[in-house]
Amino acid sequence: MPIESSEQSCSETLANFVANLRYEDIPAAVAAKARTHILDSIGNALAGSTMEWARNGSSVFRKLAGPPEATVIGHAGRIAAANAAIANGIGIAALDYDDTDYGGGGNHMSRHVVATALAAGEAANCTGKDLITAVVIGYEVAPRVGASLMVDRYGVRAARATWGAEELAAHHRMHHEGGMLVRAYVPGLYSSALIAGRLFGLNAQQLTSAQGLVGGLGLFLGQSHREGADSHVHAAWAAHSGIIAASWAHDGLRGPRLIYEGDRGLLAVIGKDLHDATRLTSGLGTEWTTLKNVLKFYPAGHGPHHFMEALKSLVIEYKLRPQDVLQIDCRAPAQRIEFHFEPKETKLHPTPYNARFSLPYLLARLLADGELGPLSFTADKVTEPAVLELASRVTYTADEASWFGEQRGEVTVKLRDGRSLVRSAPELLGFPSRPCTREDVVSKFRANAKLIHENPKRTDELLAALESLEKIKNIRDIMNLATPG
Repeated sequence: MPIESSEQSCSETLANFVANLRYEDIPAAVAAKARTHILDSIGNALAGSTMEWARNGSSVFRKLAGPPEATVIGHAGRIAAANAAIANGIGIAALDYDDTDYGGGGNHMSRHVVATALAAGEAANCTGKDLITAVVIGYEVAPRVGASLMVDRYGVRAARATWGAEELAAHHRMHHEGGMLVRAYVPGLYSSALIAGRLFGLNAQQLTSAQGLVGGLGLFLGQSHREGADSHVHAAWAAHSGIIAASWAHDGLRGPRLIYEGDRGLLAVIGKDLHDATRLTSGLGTEWTTLKNVLKFYPAGHGPHHFMEALKSLVIEYKLRPQDVLQIDCRAPAQRIEFHFEPKETKLHPTPYNARFSLPYLLARLLADGELGPLSFTADKVTEPAVLELASRVTYTADEASWFGEQRGEVTVKLRDGRSLVRSAPELLGFPSRPCTREDVVSKFRANAKLIHENPKRTDELLAALESLEKIKNIRDIMNLATPG
């Protein structure tokens, strides 16, 4: 039932946490994790800025310009912070190479968390420590908002064990109908408002209003994924909206204090009969969800990564070539078949956008090239006849018993010589059981930066600055290096 009470609301509890959190309160491992994600996000945005859809998406906001407050990564000059935030969010998201929250409901958080923190932080002349603190705030708030809506794909296993058929059906319906609305955009609205509010110096009362004000901004539906349209802008809107809402609150506008638990608030309207308000504030400052955020090492939707990793290991071990392969069958969780295999015509003839979510294309491209990188999704690549023919040989077997977060990425490769090779990849690089190294992160960053930095010295300088972020007195020193030069 919705809560109407004079006691401290959820937004007030979150506002107090945000207003009072100091850099010194953040465990070293959490601060280091946030720094890694800042570095990774800037690298992704540098590479993303070279892609046509990202250039087209951000150009609108570069034209709108405004006061020279913040940098658009990969471009010269500064524009208004809110416009820079959405432009950078588009850049971070452009390659689908950004992080994934595997512990809660935040999904691809850097698209709004890091984008907001960089733009608002540059406008506020913040320090490196301020930036890290703001990013930690985002990574603590966004997953909790998503978890309160029971949309965390992986954290509800215990609940599912006790749910009845109606509750399971409601959960599946929320995923199917809500799309990215509840898994990325909605959590990003509230975290972005709090990030910007913290960096703009708002007090707890103003931070409460910022959450209330941002609650009415924007909507994203899942049809773009169905049609292969360019929808990398959706989560970035949260960054833009958060800065606007924080600015409104700074200037005295008052937002509702029961924006989450009120009878017309987020949980009642979006969560309907399946939500849990306690998850909004549980463990604040003691259970650090930042640590559950993982990096990507393939520039594609995270669901197919298990299958790509399994196929790649077979390609390396058996030196497989496209002409050796008769068929590749994926044992796929039933909930993900629609997303990665259907509609069949779209997945077998993808656009540069939805090729990143098409398992037939991804496995065919990987088999053809031996790797999958930022340049694997150009218009020429996704229409290459030999690869599309190979993609037609990728099939699936529905695994009704497997849940998305429990998948093993099992592939069966049938060879023309009669052999069948079976391989699974239950853990990916960057996961807790298979942690990535500094070298993994730096290698990815350098490969991304190389797409725009002709002089490797500029990449070296940017990397050095990001790796000593705590010592930076003004993050403009970093953002100056995140341009072509």
